[in-house]
Amino acid sequence: MLREKKEASSATISKIRSNMTASELQR
Repeated sequence: MLREKKEASSATISKIRSNMTASELQR
């Protein structure tokens, strides 16, 4: 259970990071 939660959080973090970089590139 903890492992799945950790993977999910890391996945969301990577998603947010990719979104941030994408917005920066669009500037």
